[in-house]
Amino acid sequence: MIANGWGNSIPLIIGGTADEGLIARYFLTEGALDSPPIGQLPLAFHEKHDEEALRAMKNKLLDIHVEKGMLMGKLHKSSIDYYSIFLVWHGMHRSILARLFYGSGPTYVYHFDFDSSSFSHLRKRFCGTELDCGVAHAEEVSYIWFGDFSWKLEPTSREFKMIDTMIGICTNFAKYSNPGIDEWQPVDRFEPTLCFNISNNSQVKISPKTEMLSVWDSLYDADRLI
Repeated sequence: MIANGWGNSIPLIIGGTADEGLIARYFLTEGALDSPPIGQLPLAFHEKHDEEALRAMKNKLLDIHVEKGMLMGKLHKSSIDYYSIFLVWHGMHRSILARLFYGSGPTYVYHFDFDSSSFSHLRKRFCGTELDCGVAHAEEVSYIWFGDFSWKLEPTSREFKMIDTMIGICTNFAKYSNPGIDEWQPVDRFEPTLCFNISNNSQVKISPKTEMLSVWDSLYDADRLI
């Protein structure tokens, strides 16, 4: 469908948060993020491959994720990263690759990694008070729209300055079809994981997810990746 999609020619901003996998805390069984990942695979793989092939795929993914494992509070960072890729980032990455292959419109990618001890509303919703760090799914929304969980911030606060940054990106994109940050350029086929990393020191960089995404890519036949 994306090969002929009407949106292929229009500019697009797409991105996610550093710890998308924290959303898994909300709907998986209790304790799912308390230990290393088990190697859950997309349903399409189970429909196509036998048990031996599936086991090899799981081991390949566990090698890259568990190798980087550490604790984030009481949670395993390897599991958070695993579900970040499984639930959000790899599907988004495949969409970006498809736009680069089929489309002509510029694609601007962001990686939201701004952590706040007081204004991380979605992390608190997914994890309660057991975790005091991490940038959960949709956390950037708090810096674009005022919600019933928000409050007025001091103009000198880090959080207020991030609101100013995010509103600037959105309004500039709406007016001019670009985010208004000179160094933030559209991705291309040579650097599909180049992104604007939004944090205390925002900068253009290769996505921190690149190595993990490349391993996930390798599980797909080239003609099925996009």
